[in-house]
Amino acid sequence: MKKSKKILSLFLAVLMLCGVLTGFSVTVSADETTAETGTGTGTGTGTAEEDKQINYLTDVYETPEAKLATMKRKLKKGDYELYSDETLCEKPKELEKRGAHILGIKDMSGLLKPTAASKLVGALKQEIGLPIHLHTHDTSGNGVATVLMAAQAGVDIIDAAFNSMSGLTSQPALNSIVASLQHSDRDTGLDSDGLQKISEYWRDVRPVYKDFESELQTASAEIYKYEIPGGQYSNLQAQVESFGLGHKLKEVKDMYKAVNQMLGDIVKVTPSSKVVGDLAIFMVQNDLTPENIVEKGANIDFPDST
Repeated sequence: MKKSKKILSLFLAVLMLCGVLTGFSVTVSADETTAETGTGTGTGTGTAEEDKQINYLTDVYETPEAKLATMKRKLKKGDYELYSDETLCEKPKELEKRGAHILGIKDMSGLLKPTAASKLVGALKQEIGLPIHLHTHDTSGNGVATVLMAAQAGVDIIDAAFNSMSGLTSQPALNSIVASLQHSDRDTGLDSDGLQKISEYWRDVRPVYKDFESELQTASAEIYKYEIPGGQYSNLQAQVESFGLGHKLKEVKDMYKAVNQMLGDIVKVTPSSKVVGDLAIFMVQNDLTPENIVEKGANIDFPDST
């Protein structure tokens, strides 16, 4: 059984990108479900050796001085293994030696900028021989550019959506990516006419589900500021309005950013992103701040997720 768990712990390494940060978290878990779905959070499903998480948290756009300050601030938290630009490939190389089959870059908030994608994928391709799989969202409007830059750097697999179902908090536009790469050394070989027919089919089906659409109309670069995952970002307004706080949506977004820092600038993916969102709404609802929450919140029932 122990041997079986160890094999499962080597099955899949999932890198979760943390943002404007060329940051990522890698979870290698002994839990079978986690290994299959890639949704592990590194919270103890296996032994200390079977369940590890890496967080690479520096911005490729920062100056060396700013990067050093960022690293020092995060090192104080004590709950991160931190990697600089120079050492970001060390753990992936170790995972490859341990038998990982694929390296997945999970950018759940759509925060990976095009230049950062090129730098990250390029560095990994130079150091490891594993296939690299990029998952991102198009909330900022930069999704297609991010995928194309990653393609130029050698990414092996990308997630995209047919054009009629793409954009915003969905994935970047598949038809557009395929067309952009035609007659290049990264030509996908996919049939554009066939893709167009499928896209038109979903264009006609989509209105049936209009009641479930979010109210987002345009891409927003503010996602780089708030670092809210795609699905949560698209549902945030409705959630805030359900608490009677629709007029305080910006305040909730600002609080989301503050709560994320309070909790340690964490990797935000289900369920950790829900913890941040629920607590942000709760704090705005109860006039709490990072400065007074310990004193004023002593006798308040916090959200179950928190």
